[in-house]
Amino acid sequence: MVTDLLKSKLIMINHKKKMVEKRTIFIDKKDLFVEFIGDLKGEIETNIIFSNRFFIEIKDNNKGFRVTNPATILKFCEVLLLEIEESIKNIEKELIQ
Repeated sequence: MVTDLLKSKLIMINHKKKMVEKRTIFIDKKDLFVEFIGDLKGEIETNIIFSNRFFIEIKDNNKGFRVTNPATILKFCEVLLLEIEESIKNIEKELIQ
């Protein structure tokens, strides 16, 4: 009985440890996205766009395309940033429980 309780607590601790690691990764990526979005906005505002610097390449079944429109890339990154922030909140809620 005690060993079952200890095993269950250990499983819970290991799960929370993994969640903390995921949270750390999300926070690191969030910081990178915030910096990237700031750089991109600055270049859009000053009309200095280096299309080779800002692009998103999407490949699917050996077919692909490259998005170089700064406004499209900015919108994509802003939506992705919101998703990352939501994931961080969800992880934090789970860790508190």
